[in-house]
Amino acid sequence: MPTFVKPRRSGSVTEWSRMAIKNTPTISGRYMLTNAQEYACRVRCITINSAEILTGTTGASGDIGDWVILYFDNIGIVIGCINKLTSGGFIAMLQINANRRDLIKARIQWIIGEYFAKIEVRDSARVVPTEINTFVHLSSDRSYPGTIVDLSLSGVAIRFKAADRVVLGDSIRIGRTKATVVRRFDGGFAAQFEIPFSPEKFLPDIRL
Repeated sequence: MPTFVKPRRSGSVTEWSRMAIKNTPTISGRYMLTNAQEYACRVRCITINSAEILTGTTGASGDIGDWVILYFDNIGIVIGCINKLTSGGFIAMLQINANRRDLIKARIQWIIGEYFAKIEVRDSARVVPTEINTFVHLSSDRSYPGTIVDLSLSGVAIRFKAADRVVLGDSIRIGRTKATVVRRFDGGFAAQFEIPFSPEKFLPDIRL
């Protein structure tokens, strides 16, 4: 096993990277514990720093502090250290060397982008609200004016002069509405609402 600095053993996971999205797609994969046994799994949430592994009823979780070799579909092989046991499996802190971080990050971003693109297609009803001017509050606590291009029950597209300050996966507020950045485009970005609007509130005079 390569030599890494183990994450601190703790009942709580260290802060997940800014790419964490609560509703990421579930990814299939496999993992190998220190007993050299391999098990199928699913990955419920993944960032560049950590992953929540669902082992199912036939899998084994290992112990806190154990090394684990993980293979994620469309992402590849990474090495992790079990940081927390959960009712459905475990959370592993990932150890990715500097040469591979950008590649793995790009693959995670692609999976998340594809997932939310499918949601946008499914949730295709979009409106341009009466009030299109808004403020975007970034995770850095800076606020900038933006213009709503259109919105759906679950997300919004924003024209935004400070688009270079927005990072895929950022948790932000648009007006008073919490959202996560899921896509960037020339001169703006698209965001997924933390809580979708109900159909009865989805009217042209809606305010974020």
